[in-house]
Amino acid sequence: MGMISNIFNIDSIYQEDEDVLLFWQKKIFTCLFLLLVVIGIIPYVLSCGYALKNSEWIRIFIYTFIYLWTCGVAFLKQIPFKTRIWAGISGFYALGMVSMLSTGLMGSTRLYFMFFSILATVFSGIRGGLFSLLLNMATLAVFGVLYSGKIIIPADPRWIPDSMEWVILTGTFSFLCAFVTFFLAALVKALEISGKEFKHLAKNTPDIIGTLNPGHVELREKLIQAEKLKALGILAGSVAHDLNNILSGIATYPEVLMMDKNLDPRIRQGLSLIKDSGQKAAAVVSDLLTISRGTAVEMETININSVLERYVRSHDFQKIRDAYRNVAIELATEPELLNISGSYIHIEKVIMNLLLNAVEEVSGKKDGRVMITTSNSFIDPSIPGHEDIIQGEYAVLSVTDNGSGIDEKNLKKIFEPFFTKKEMGKSGTGLGLTIVWNAVQDHRGFINTASGIKGTRFDLLFPAVREEIPPKPISGPLDDIKGKGQMILVVDDLKDQQEIAVTILENLGYQAKSVDDGFAAIEFLKKNPVDLIILDMIMTPSISGLETYRMIKKIRPGQKAVIASGYSESDDVLTAQDLGAGSFVKKPYTILDMGIAVKEELEK
Repeated sequence: MGMISNIFNIDSIYQEDEDVLLFWQKKIFTCLFLLLVVIGIIPYVLSCGYALKNSEWIRIFIYTFIYLWTCGVAFLKQIPFKTRIWAGISGFYALGMVSMLSTGLMGSTRLYFMFFSILATVFSGIRGGLFSLLLNMATLAVFGVLYSGKIIIPADPRWIPDSMEWVILTGTFSFLCAFVTFFLAALVKALEISGKEFKHLAKNTPDIIGTLNPGHVELREKLIQAEKLKALGILAGSVAHDLNNILSGIATYPEVLMMDKNLDPRIRQGLSLIKDSGQKAAAVVSDLLTISRGTAVEMETININSVLERYVRSHDFQKIRDAYRNVAIELATEPELLNISGSYIHIEKVIMNLLLNAVEEVSGKKDGRVMITTSNSFIDPSIPGHEDIIQGEYAVLSVTDNGSGIDEKNLKKIFEPFFTKKEMGKSGTGLGLTIVWNAVQDHRGFINTASGIKGTRFDLLFPAVREEIPPKPISGPLDDIKGKGQMILVVDDLKDQQEIAVTILENLGYQAKSVDDGFAAIEFLKKNPVDLIILDMIMTPSISGLETYRMIKKIRPGQKAVIASGYSESDDVLTAQDLGAGSFVKKPYTILDMGIAVKEELEK
C-alpha cells in the first residue's frame, strides 16, 4: 500500500514539516547564490581593480563586504533558511543604495531594487513582496526629498533629474515593480497549492486502490504510476507555460536590443550572456514539457544517426567526456538505419539522459565503458519477450554499460519520477529516465531494459517510416525575413509579451498593434483589416486562442495567423492549424523564429 511513498521517496525528499514549494525554494535559492558567488568573482575583481586605480578605498571595502556576504549566504547552511533568504536578498537592496548614492536614479539602482522585490516575492510570498515593494517606494521618496534639497549629492550630479522627471521615473518604476510583485505572488501561491495537491495525491493514491484484488499486483502498480505521471504532467505543464512566458523577456528581448548597431561592445557582451542564460533556462523548461503528457510533439522525418552525430559534436557531450575521462564512450551506427517520425530535440534529450546515466554508473570502474549503437529490427510479437510490441519495422537506439547492474526490485522503478539511487540534486533530479520514458511514449515506441552483474542495456525501439528526410531551408540574414510595412495584430493576455512581439515586428519592418484578449481582437478586426495575426493559445480569463480564431474566421474567412504559446504544441494548436492557422512558434522565441514564421505565412 505504500508504493507511492517508496517510489516517489517523499520522506527522503521532503521533511515532515516541509511542503513541495519550500523544498524547491531552498534548492533554487542555493543554486542562485552559488551561481552569484561563481559569476560574481569577475565583476568583483574588475570593480575593485577600477576602484584601486582611483584610490577609492571605501568602494573596495563595500564590494568586498558584499561579495563575502554573498559567500556566507551561499555556504552557511546552518543558518535558518528564512534568515538566509533576507540576508541574501538584502544584498540587492544594499547594491541599490550604493548605486543611488553614486549614480542616482539613472544607473543600475532600479534594476537592483527590482531584483530585491522579485526575490522577496519568490522566496517569501506576498508578504515579503509587499514589504520589499513598500521599502523600495519609501527609499525612492526619501532620496527624492534629499536630492531636491541638495542634502545628498551623488558622485555625478548630472544624474539627478528634476522634480517632475523624478516623479515620473519613480512612479513608472513603482507601477512595474508592483505588477511584477503581484504576478509572481499569484504564481507562487498557485505552485504552493498545486504542490500540496500533488503531494496529497502521491500519498493517498495507494489507499484509493487498496481494495483491488491482491492478485492484480502488476495492474495496481501501473495504475499508481499512471496517476502519478498524470499529476506530475499537469503540474509540469502549467509551470512550464508560465515560466516560458516569463523567460521571453530574458531570452528574447536582449536579442532585440542587440539589433542596435551602435551598441557599446561591453553592453552587447552582457546582453549576449543574458540571452544565452535565458535560452538555457528555456531548455530546462523544455524538459518539464517532455514530462507533461497530453501535449502533442511536433514530428518530422528524421534519422537517429544524424541526431547522434550532431550530439557527439555538441558542447554538452564534450562536458560529459571531460567530467568522466576514465570512461570509454564508443559509438557503432547502422549505415542504412531507417528513418523515423520524431522530434529532433526530444531524441537528443533521450540520448543525453541515457548516456549521462550510463557514465555515472561506470565512473567508479577502471575499465568503465559505454556503448551507443543503432540498428534496424523487425519485431514479431509471436516471439517470446516481444508480446507487448506492435509488429513492424523499428529503428533501435541502444545504450549499454559494463557497470554493476540494477537489481530486479529497482529495475521496475527506474522510470518513476524522482527515483534515484544517487544523492538527490548532486547527480541529477531523478527525472532523467522519466524524460526518456515519456519521450519514447510520445513517439509510440517501446523500451526493453536488461540488467545483470555485467552491466545494463537499454533498447529503445522507434517505429520506422519509409519516407525521405526533406531538405532543410537555409537560414539567411535578417534582411531576408524583413517585411514591407504589412499590418500585424498581436493577441496576447500579457502586456510584456505584447511589447516583445510588437518590438520584434517593428524592427523587422512591419506595422504592429496589440490587444489583450480574443474579444478585443475580434472588435479590432471588425474595423481594421490586418495582414496577419499572432495568436496566443492560452488567455485567461478570456476565451482561448482556438475559440478566438474560430470567431475570427467567421468574420474574416481568409485571415492568416501564426500561433505563439509558452506551452507545447497542443491539440488546440493542431485544431487551429486545421482551420487555417500557420506555423506554431514556442515561447521564448528568437527574432529569427518569429521572422521566418511571419514571412512564410504572409507569402502563402
